[in-house]
Amino acid sequence: MTFDQIKRMAAQQLDEDPADMAEIADLLSAYVNEGYQIALRDYVRPRERFTCQTDKMGHAPMGARRILRVVELMDGEGRDVPFAISADGQTIETGEENKTLSGVAEVSYPDMKAGSDVPRMDETAHMALCDYACWRYLCNGNLAKQSRAQHYQQRFYAAMRALRPQGMGSVTGYRGLYAVTDARYAR
Repeated sequence: MTFDQIKRMAAQQLDEDPADMAEIADLLSAYVNEGYQIALRDYVRPRERFTCQTDKMGHAPMGARRILRVVELMDGEGRDVPFAISADGQTIETGEENKTLSGVAEVSYPDMKAGSDVPRMDETAHMALCDYACWRYLCNGNLAKQSRAQHYQQRFYAAMRALRPQGMGSVTGYRGLYAVTDARYAR
């Protein structure tokens, strides 16, 4: 669904007159984008690959990237590189000097602005953004509207729990991590 379709669907669920869409469009836009950012940050957690160049101290600036969390960092030969993020969140600190490193990071996406924008998440969760907008819109009303809002809140969170984050389900196998404790294997 596009951004406009999501807002229109939310207005229909709220039993709003299509002629009044101009009055509530800004409010619905804000609520849809709020739900979109919650879905991305807490449930979808999109990941992207990136490269960075370290300086002579082993620091690589993160710059204006949309990185929320660095998941892994590797050198050119595919070995894991230990790293830390500086206190201000602007630099990746490593022990690798003057090297090009590649990594994977959880990123954020900007809010939807154009009517033709499509949320960067599974299509099954697009309807949940309508539910979130309805929930937020009805929360500001009287007691009857607030009671009606609970249904939309439950639907939004149920749809979010059904989402699987990017990278979930991958398996890493390590060998020889634990000492054998069975007496049969003693020397």
